[in-house]
Amino acid sequence: MALNYKIRRFDANFGQISVEYFSEDGSYKQEYAIDLPIKDDNTYPVGDELLALIVSMAPTWHYERTQKIHAGVSNSAAIQNLVEPHPVPAQQIEEPSEEIVPE
Repeated sequence: MALNYKIRRFDANFGQISVEYFSEDGSYKQEYAIDLPIKDDNTYPVGDELLALIVSMAPTWHYERTQKIHAGVSNSAAIQNLVEPHPVPAQQIEEPSEEIVPE
């Protein structure tokens, strides 16, 4: 399935665009930063060149992977069983060092 896209930002300081790729059904949406190449004539690609760059950077592999994960991976519970979360640090409650007397 092809992804649609919208250019969401252009950062002139870095020559970078932010492109949001999304599926038609709304089940997938990711935003990627793309550094625009500077051509020999000191310009950025536009028109068909820019379209080709944006399409070539489309995260179709990520979309396909996400679809597979959402459909269910049969042994995901086996991976979950290997997880050892970081211990939760005990919170210490400090007692006031001197008695507070209302005025």
